[in-house]
Amino acid sequence: IWDSSNRGAAYVFVRSGGVWSEQAKLTASDGLSGDIFGASVSLDGDRVVVGASSDDGNVGSVYVYERSGELWTEKARLVASDGAAYDHFGYSVSLDGDRVLIGAFRDNGWRGSAYMFLNTGGIWSQEAKLLPSDAQHWRDQVGVSDSLSGDTAVIGAYGDDGILGSAYIFNRSGTSWTQSQKLTGSGQVGHSGFGGSVKLQGDTALIGSLWDDANGTDAGAGFVFTRSAGVWSEQDKLIASDPVPGDLLGHAVAMDSSISVLGAQSKDSNTGAAYIYAKDSDSDDIPDNFDNCPTVYNPGQEQTGYNVGGQFGDACVDPEVNFPDSADFAPDATIGAGSTLNKDITISSGADIGENVTLNKNSSVGENTTVGDSTVIDQGT
Repeated sequence: IWDSSNRGAAYVFVRSGGVWSEQAKLTASDGLSGDIFGASVSLDGDRVVVGASSDDGNVGSVYVYERSGELWTEKARLVASDGAAYDHFGYSVSLDGDRVLIGAFRDNGWRGSAYMFLNTGGIWSQEAKLLPSDAQHWRDQVGVSDSLSGDTAVIGAYGDDGILGSAYIFNRSGTSWTQSQKLTGSGQVGHSGFGGSVKLQGDTALIGSLWDDANGTDAGAGFVFTRSAGVWSEQDKLIASDPVPGDLLGHAVAMDSSISVLGAQSKDSNTGAAYIYAKDSDSDDIPDNFDNCPTVYNPGQEQTGYNVGGQFGDACVDPEVNFPDSADFAPDATIGAGSTLNKDITISSGADIGENVTLNKNSSVGENTTVGDSTVIDQGT
């Protein structure tokens, strides 16, 4: 952001054969000293947006670039329809497909706001201005962070409620964006800074609380929320294994699938550190992305699925599965209740067959197999 007399720049790196190399340096076509271009960045496929939050007397702007082959070209400069000095539009950005969410955390006397822009046929236009439904205090700083995923947006306001902080969920219907929920972290007091960083992916939101005091003054934390039936609820609180006051864990957050990363900006006398967390749905100490059955406690990673063509399935066989002909179940297999096993099935010794299972003709069942109630075994089995 301070490259070339504070004009700023952004760099694109690509990976090939496990090696990362610089592909492009992006700068604003009209960049001036003090623009702070690169204050925020977001990438999606062959498109990247870069915030210049101090552009034009701290009004702020956002630049859109697109890639063709290995060449990146500036396509648009986005500004708020009601932009004013010191709004810092572009302090946060989040790109998802043809929409970009842009924070202006000092808009309206530090109350803050966020803007949604839409690309239609190569033309970018402002779709909506997003504001919380509750009364805003002068230092709420809505838009200090933001994240967009499909038809849902989360916007951080880490100064809300006396710097306790909050995050607002907005949902889209057509071209209208409406607030659906306000999120806060459980057990927080004082100036926690909840919402200082946010990341949204599908039905999961990761929210940083950099001044959380639960593990020491300003040690920081991260909160995981999940959505079910349209309602968001807190699922977990992430803390450092070696928390120290002043670490500021949660200053930055990132998430991809079952992996979350929290930055601790001031760790080790401002050296900084990043902590990686892996989701473990079944509490067997094996992260979901390495677990052969993330929904069933299985620390030994036993392979108890069926075998077709010499390939065993994973450790969990879902209930009410209609298995193919000639499936060969491994020893000690567990077959879910309500499953249907078609002809020529082979079930090895020690299997556990659930209730209401149907075994069709010409199937072979090994010794010491346990068969549940109401299981139907066809003639010839």
